Amino acid sequence: MAKNYLIERLSFYCAYHSVFGNQLVHFIFIPIILVVTLSLASYIPLAQFAIYKFDDESLNKYFPINICLLVWGLMYPISYIYIDLIAGISWIPMSIITWFMANYLFEIYSFETLLIIFVISWIAQFLSHGLIEERRPALLDSLYESIVLAPFFWHFELILFPIGLYHDEKTQIFKNAKKIQKEMDLNKNN
Repeated sequence: MAKNYLIERLSFYCAYHSVFGNQLVHFIFIPIILVVTLSLASYIPLAQFAIYKFDDESLNKYFPINICLLVWGLMYPISYIYIDLIAGISWIPMSIITWFMANYLFEIYSFETLLIIFVISWIAQFLSHGLIEERRPALLDSLYESIVLAPFFWHFELILFPIGLYHDEKTQIFKNAKKIQKEMDLNKNN
């Protein structure tokens, strides 16, 4: 996919996350929401249907090869590879780590505990938008993009940009985000 598409998608998300306090809240809670959502999805009976069983029961317990993994293991990496090949491939280890963590949490916490963590995480995100960023959350403008882009943006901000990758794209993303914010501010004032 063209670099322009990557820049356009990340610029959209970046425009809603320009204040450090809001970014910090998102850096903390996006991974929590990802992992807990996967843990909660594991309570869906069909999601636990085993595609493959290991001989070692501990592997089956903490790293099951099931429908939920198939959806998780394909949805995000394929979406990200579609947006950008290298960044998408670099997400695959994160996908494996979050899957392992989700299954660990599924084994040690109750549904109710996971649900409380999930709700608190979302409340923190909404409060940070309202109180710190003073902008509505991106998901109110594009739910799918926000759900898919939030982890990808997090991946860029905390991993790819700091190691020096995508420097030119980063510059363009932040420049475009400022333009989008100006448009949002004009629309908010009208």
